Amino acid sequence: MQFYITDNIAMGLAQNEPNIILLIKLKEQSKTIAELHQIINNLNQTIDKLNQTIKELTEKSNKNSRNSSKPPSSDGLNKPSPKSLRKPSGKKAGGQAGHLGSHLVVSAAPNETVRHMPQNCRNCPNHYICESHAKTGETRQAIDASVHVNVTEHQSLVLECPMKGMRQKGEFPSGIQAAVQYRENLQALAVAMNTIGAVSVNRANEILSGVFGIPISTGTISAMTDRCAHGLEGIVELGIVNK
Repeated sequence: MQFYITDNIAMGLAQNEPNIILLIKLKEQSKTIAELHQIINNLNQTIDKLNQTIKELTEKSNKNSRNSSKPPSSDGLNKPSPKSLRKPSGKKAGGQAGHLGSHLVVSAAPNETVRHMPQNCRNCPNHYICESHAKTGETRQAIDASVHVNVTEHQSLVLECPMKGMRQKGEFPSGIQAAVQYRENLQALAVAMNTIGAVSVNRANEILSGVFGIPISTGTISAMTDRCAHGLEGIVELGIVNK
């Protein structure tokens, strides 16, 4: 079957050609608009998720030990400004009338004495002779603190008794039980730092390890504090009853 385009049909197509082109363009534009709408919807969803994330992070960063269950040690540099519970006394700041005050006192028995010769005498070959009979013109004292760790080793001696022919072994003092252990002064210092000084267990561990060079764990410090608390339960209860 053959199809022939007559002159009338050809004329009709020629006349409708602009409309056909417009329809094709409209169809393409509709497709583009639909794609743009989809992109906009995806962007809106992404923006909603980002806003939710920002909200959660903001709420998390604003939480501290006062408005949540977080411990005070987690506040870091963002700790809330402390508010004093003390009421103003109405007195002026500084020392009050009649207060003797305190100041550095010269020690009569210094631990170390350093003698300083005149600058011009230091290179003199005879300055040792002059130094032996030199007089003290002025004294100045400098007070400093030194950190000293004392390690005591207890040794149990083994002897063969020549009289009884028996093998004798020395006994350790009461309280010396482990191969390595911490004595009372160190335990008292760790507990005082964590309780009276309000120093966290982690900070106490850093101070004792870094300053004193003592290998001690945070768990050991916590155990020391717990033992001290249990040991004082009877005294605390007695004080409450007496009140």
